[in-house]
Amino acid sequence: MSFIVPKGFEHSPRGTRDNMVPSMKTNIEAGIVTVIPEEAKALMYQDLPDATVAKWVAVLRPQSLGVYWSTTTFATWRYIPTTNVVCLKDAPSSVAAVDWLLSSVKATDNHKIDNITRREVGHSAFLSQPEWTAEMLREAAGERIA
Repeated sequence: MSFIVPKGFEHSPRGTRDNMVPSMKTNIEAGIVTVIPEEAKALMYQDLPDATVAKWVAVLRPQSLGVYWSTTTFATWRYIPTTNVVCLKDAPSSVAAVDWLLSSVKATDNHKIDNITRREVGHSAFLSQPEWTAEMLREAAGERIA
């Protein structure tokens, strides 16, 4: 559910769309990126019914390219207990890439990643499996769930 990267990571060089998936439409001059509506299901809503996908596509808004062009300045997972969910049906990032990122940051020995959960869920687990997501978050926060 999160893209766990080290301090100093930059997704794409400023002024480019390098490393972005093709189903994201960029407007460099306006500094925004949008998801092509017809490709939203494959990109973010893999395990949602079509009617639900249509509801969420209707409210999608452009996102600033700044999140792709910025360099991370802090790695919270080094200091704050961290649960990471590997979404096994997530199309934008392969499980192999996520596993590589996790193994890379865990190899530093300077981390607070205390739980990695692998789940058969798409990119938007909070929409397709909200009860599971809420329970997982409560357990990660230390609550005992009966």
